[in-house]
Amino acid sequence: ALTNAKALAKNALDTYVTASSYREAQKTALATAIANGKTAVDAAADSAAIDAAVAAAKTAHPMMLFHSLKFFIL
Repeated sequence: ALTNAKALAKNALDTYVTASSYREAQKTALATAIANGKTAVDAAADSAAIDAAVAAAKTAHPMMLFHSLKFFIL
């Protein structure tokens, strides 16, 4: 179950933002934030840690934070 949860979490990070919408410098920063999030997901020992890793990754870069906040604004 944990292996499946980790795979789903990493997929969620991969599909959270559309990198093609950003400039090259932003794409690099987004890729780094996503990679760091995936590393944290891999290191997670339980589902709560997986959720925390995904949440942290979604706010690690300003553009990802904006993406998460725009759903509350709309």
